[in-house]
Order: sequence, then structure tokens, then C-alpha cells
Amino acid sequence: MVSIPLIRLDYKSTSVELSVGPAVSGQVQELVARFDPDLADDIAPIELYARFLLFCAKRDQTAALAVLESMCQEYGVPDTDIHVVVQQHSLSTASAQCVLKAYFAFWGVAAVQHCYATAGVPELLASKSTHMMAMFGGQSGTSVYVEEAAWLYDVYAPLLDGHLQRISAFLDNELQDQRLAPMYGQGFDVYGWLTRPDTAPDMGYLLSSPVGIPFNALAQLMQVLVLFKAYGVAPGELAKHFALCS
Repeated sequence: MVSIPLIRLDYKSTSVELSVGPAVSGQVQELVARFDPDLADDIAPIELYARFLLFCAKRDQTAALAVLESMCQEYGVPDTDIHVVVQQHSLSTASAQCVLKAYFAFWGVAAVQHCYATAGVPELLASKSTHMMAMFGGQSGTSVYVEEAAWLYDVYAPLLDGHLQRISAFLDNELQDQRLAPMYGQGFDVYGWLTRPDTAPDMGYLLSSPVGIPFNALAQLMQVLVLFKAYGVAPGELAKHFALCS
């Protein structure tokens, strides 16, 4: 049996052991030597794993894929859903965001698809004793939907990117109607606003009803897209698990 090299990654009082193949151990070891997240506080081991994974992703994808596999092996993913793992570790919102973002960063890469294999819909949706209702609605006048959409895109960009581009293009095309154009003086480039936040309009414009209502609907649609993509369930199949949608 070939032994798998274990590479120790330390940060303050937190440490993890990375189990990677011999072919990439040198690359990973070099990245470990360069890694310094420069944080004020200690972090949980799973967040250290995630921060190192994101660090590797920007510098060496081959090494990053090996680190992802090591992280999944360490935490029993995907046998245990990554969202459940995050919940089990009682992470802060920021730490949970970091772990999920790191995990889903390679969602579309064929070489590591086994890290994302799922057993179908979440247990809560599959339970025959639980009746679920999906409600779509809301109103403009609050920045919550803007923050929600930004959070979702930051974490789940590989799952959402293509759909978001098409939706944004559709909305922009609708604005060509001369009856609507006067209400959208700063356009409606949702994809651009989320991918390049510095180009987003002022909050007053985002909270106006003509922008806020469809943007709110988009944020809710993004939640649905993440749900069926993360669990590998077709939209029609997912809908069957809800007793009511409104």
C-alpha cells in the first residue's frame, strides 16, 4: 500500500494535516510555506482548510484540487452534506461563507465531481411527515435582498454564473421598451453589479420599486437555483416536494 504524505498546515494554535498524493505534495508544501492569512484571531480547522484552499485556487489549480479532496475526506463530504458540516461546527456567518465558497469553487471541474455527489433532495424536503410551502414575494424599500444576492453570488458563483448572465441580459433587453426606460436611469445590469460591486448604483436607486421588486424576485430565484443545483435535482422534481407555492 502506498502511503499518502501528510503535510501539516499551522496557523496560530490551529493546525490541520493535508492528505495529498505524492505527485502534488511538493507543490502543496511550497504553498503551505507561503500561506499567511494574517487574521487577528484563531480560526476553526475547517476554516483554515478553506482559506488555504482559496489561497491555492488563485495560484495552482492542481494543488487546490488535491487540497479540496483532502478536506472532503477529513470532514466526510459529500456523504455528509457540506451545509450540515458547517452547521455542526457552529461557525460564524463570515466563517461559514468562507468554507462554502471554498468548497463550491470547483463545482464545475470534472476531475473532482465525486466531491459533489449527492443523494438527492435534502432530508427535510424528502420527509413524508413534513409539508413544505414555497413563498415568493416581498417588497422594495429594504437593502436585505441586495445583501442576500451579493452573498449568494459570492458563495455559489459557479452554480449561478451562467443563469445570472442570461437573466441579467433578459432584464436589460426589457428596458429597451421606451415605456420603461425613464424609470431605469442607471440601467439594470444585475450581473455587472454583483460581479463588480464598485459599478453598482446608489442604494436609493436599488431600493426604488422599479428596481427593488424584480431584484428581490431575482434573489429568491437564486436561492432556488442553488438548491436544485447543489443537490442535483431537476427543477420539476424539486417542485414535487412542495405542497404549495405562492
